[in-house]
Amino acid sequence: MPYNFYFSAHDNATAWAAAPQVGTAAAGVSEVDLDLSGQSISEDTTYYILQRAESDAGEEEAGTDRVCAFQVSGGALVEAAPNALYQASAEPAPDGALDVAVLYPLDGEAGEAANIQVAELDEAGDPDWASPVLTISVSSVSREGLFQSTQRTGTTWATGRTVRLAARAVTSGGTAGDAYTLDPAVADADAPADVDGLSVSQV
Repeated sequence: MPYNFYFSAHDNATAWAAAPQVGTAAAGVSEVDLDLSGQSISEDTTYYILQRAESDAGEEEAGTDRVCAFQVSGGALVEAAPNALYQASAEPAPDGALDVAVLYPLDGEAGEAANIQVAELDEAGDPDWASPVLTISVSSVSREGLFQSTQRTGTTWATGRTVRLAARAVTSGGTAGDAYTLDPAVADADAPADVDGLSVSQV
């Protein structure tokens, strides 16, 4: 089953219906050379490549489309960045951890977010992305609407420690979107533990 590749400046059905084919590849091929020599490409603009399967009978098959986005910056091909977070917050949790809630907009992604990194800011106000305190996997079948999640950091802090965090979405290729700075949170290592369960019985 071969695959056909198309180029477009827009990711919608109308654009793909008129998009030029820029390459083809057999199944199992890991890299494909695409011919974009006849296309008009500008710096720092998002473009799209669509991959569509073709049957052995030569018919393109519905439901097989996959789309990736890219940009050209400084003359080099770069992966398009995901959206910035819509909202993020942190609240004290047991043992000095923090519960981090994130809200990420899936609509209109140029680059598809694979996860959300949460990192602590240093004294200069720079996030330590090399050692995130939490990584949240972005799971959505439709890639529409809002992705929402609340998870607990593995890192803990002493009671009374003011913790400053930032969060950003990152693609599977490591391209990051703009960082969102959370309001400071004060850790509480003496906070009561979560209730694992509650039951009532007759006495």
